[in-house]
Amino acid sequence: MSSSETTASSSFPQSITDGPIHVELTYSPLDPSTYISQVRSPEAGATVLFLGTTRSRFDSRPVKTLAYSAYAPLALKTLQSIATSVHKKHGLTAISMVHRLGEVKVGEESIVIAVSSPHRQAAWKAGEEALEVCKAKMEVWKMEVFGDEEGGGVWRANRDGLMGEKVEGKKELDEADKGETNGSLMKEDMTIDDIHDQGLKTQVARMQLLFPMVSVDDAQAVLVLKQGDFDTAVDYFAGTGAAEHHRRGSLTAF
Repeated sequence: MSSSETTASSSFPQSITDGPIHVELTYSPLDPSTYISQVRSPEAGATVLFLGTTRSRFDSRPVKTLAYSAYAPLALKTLQSIATSVHKKHGLTAISMVHRLGEVKVGEESIVIAVSSPHRQAAWKAGEEALEVCKAKMEVWKMEVFGDEEGGGVWRANRDGLMGEKVEGKKELDEADKGETNGSLMKEDMTIDDIHDQGLKTQVARMQLLFPMVSVDDAQAVLVLKQGDFDTAVDYFAGTGAAEHHRRGSLTAF
């Protein structure tokens, strides 16, 4: 685990358990048996488990690793809302939804969804719906780090098929060494710490993914003021005071 992840993970795992509903965010590897045990019941005739795993390729490019980020307080509440809705809609016995943050290597799980119900049809449908709604609504985004000659990676919203914000790789680094380009560039052998320190352009893109109603100028202004402190900027935009400043079209009170 990188130093930035070690610091971030000190307050994790974070979870909410409300009777038969359990949701969790963690930096630790996911153990499917733990979450199966949370939903098993004598009243359930069916248990369905979904594991979302880092695959080795994306669009023919070799994937080196993934790195997941989230605004935890909001993401956890969203996860709870999804689980509660799916539990009620499909008459489930129990549901457990857990998302991993930080670096998730190829072959490791980033999300586990376990559901149980009296009958298998409800369990199948609930498991699939929980995943799709999670990918559409949860405040999580990911960095795909590639292992080919081009290197670099892409920040993406955690949704299938959406374009991401490119993080430059080896070719751009070579050009920079020749004095042909400017800016903050990533090396082929970048670490997760490097990813989180990538710079303002990527941070603004991440802000836009989380708060699409916020203009790029506003997001950039806050991030510059906070010297690229993305978490503080998210706290600012998520707070009621920030919403009021944004309605007035001014960030001067920050």
